[in-house]
Amino acid sequence: MNDPFSWIVGRMDALTNKEKRIASYILMNRDNVRYLTETEIEENCGVSRTSITRFLRALDYSSFRSLKHDLEIATCYETIPAARKKSAGELVLDHWNMEEYLKQLFSEAGGIIKECEMLLDRRELLKIIRLMTCADHIWFYGTGIFEEWLPTMVEEFTRVSNKFEEVRTMTKLKTRIVNANERDLFFIVDYDGTDRELCAAAGGAKSRKAAVVSITRFDSAPLTDLCRASLRCCGRKEGRTDVNLPVLGSVQYLLGTLLQCYARFNPKECQKYGKLNLIPWRKSV
Repeated sequence: MNDPFSWIVGRMDALTNKEKRIASYILMNRDNVRYLTETEIEENCGVSRTSITRFLRALDYSSFRSLKHDLEIATCYETIPAARKKSAGELVLDHWNMEEYLKQLFSEAGGIIKECEMLLDRRELLKIIRLMTCADHIWFYGTGIFEEWLPTMVEEFTRVSNKFEEVRTMTKLKTRIVNANERDLFFIVDYDGTDRELCAAAGGAKSRKAAVVSITRFDSAPLTDLCRASLRCCGRKEGRTDVNLPVLGSVQYLLGTLLQCYARFNPKECQKYGKLNLIPWRKSV
């Protein structure tokens, strides 16, 4: 099914009131719904799981996962630029060369992972894991391109423990720092690591004996001098988007690695607070 949005509109008259509520929500949130779970759909629409199951059956879907798959493909098609005259060496994407596009995309993703693995300092990673384990509260703060994106990654950490929290603004970060002590850890994601206000905030946290760790691009950044440990992200790449995806991809890789390592170091905490089974080595019976 190529266009689930059109399919939903076409079947609207045949749906029940609750099913129409779900359909309207999907159509109004077409850019974000593919990231939601069935539980979140239930809560946001005020319906039961049974209503969602009936809605899926009415659209001839066997599962919510199948619907999300088609929604993601449809959304990607809507955002794909139309074909245009291409310059030398440039892949121009239209609706008919998805296979070629995916090959290039997977190749670029593999290159990002290789660069991340090359940049990854295992000793610094271990330091951060130990600091996270000892901390009572861990505050994440991102700048620039990370400001709006970081909460999505931090949400995964909150599934492991209630000690993780994201700070949205510099004002709130300073408030947390004013009340900080040696049991607090501030995790800062900043590409350049040169912002004076941010460095001053990190210095304030350090003076209160709180731990500061970071992800930046440069070893010599002023911010890294104020941190107990720091990891490197990939550099910016040439591209046509406002958000530099290789940089975001590398930070996502680093945070994902941290999350998995933290889960291995703290299995009891994962069992106590985890909303999902996050014990990587636990075998199913």
